[in-house]
Amino acid sequence: MSSTMRCHWHPDTETALTCGRCDRPVCLRCVREHPVGVRCKECARPAPVPTLQVSPLHYLRAILASLFLGVAGGVAIVLVDVLALRTLPFLFWFRLLLLLGVGYVIGEGVSLSVNRKRGRGLQIVAASGVVVSATVALLLGDTAIFQGLFSVLALVLAVLIAASRMSI
Repeated sequence: MSSTMRCHWHPDTETALTCGRCDRPVCLRCVREHPVGVRCKECARPAPVPTLQVSPLHYLRAILASLFLGVAGGVAIVLVDVLALRTLPFLFWFRLLLLLGVGYVIGEGVSLSVNRKRGRGLQIVAASGVVVSATVALLLGDTAIFQGLFSVLALVLAVLIAASRMSI
């Protein structure tokens, strides 16, 4: 004589279906189609993506990397300004490309420091590194970083490049 199974979540509902993973009886309301068969609603729940799970330790490492690379980028911008641009004004475009490169290096450095994790918070941290870089350059006497449309546009693009390295 066979006993009737009742749904694990709806004990008043009889069923003949069981989850392919945990073998719990499931009714038609609780059953979920899965690539490997029928699953209950708990077993079919998608697992969180590890790349998007960012811990406070990851944020700390990202902030430290962003600050370090931001300061180094600001110093590099000032050194290029002092060594090359004051004597060769036609290298203005090189300076703009350097700012874009600083954005890329900061974004990539932050990404490497958190083992390629992704997320909105990490985008903000990487973009803040570019702002730190521009602030350091400004404090060291490079006032040209905020002068002119192309300089501001390059700064905005550098922020976007750094943030894009952390995009989901």
